[in-house]
Amino acid sequence: MGHIRELPDDTMDWKFFYSFNVPKDATDAQWRKIIGNRGWQIIHGAIDNYPCSLCRESGSKLMHGLHDIVNVHTGKPPRYPEDLLFLKHGVDSALKKVQSLNISVRHVQPAPMVVRHG
Repeated sequence: MGHIRELPDDTMDWKFFYSFNVPKDATDAQWRKIIGNRGWQIIHGAIDNYPCSLCRESGSKLMHGLHDIVNVHTGKPPRYPEDLLFLKHGVDSALKKVQSLNISVRHVQPAPMVVRHG
């Protein structure tokens, strides 16, 4: 049976992950790896089973791009560099459309990518 970790109040509610069968003696690094891997499986599975083939293809490319952002920030090579470029193009295109509507995006400071190691 799974194990619910006691986490600080400022972390997300990990009870959702109760069924992931994390061993009770798992280290924090093992815990993050199990939850991270299972989380990506859930997200990719939802996209892979989406009924619209066009949306499924675009969603898959976007998710691969997002996953590769995490890979790069954790020191891993990107698995789908072409999908990383697809994501960039989508973001750039959306930002141009937002700016054409005279909506300012300059005041937003990008959040730094936080990578926690073991």
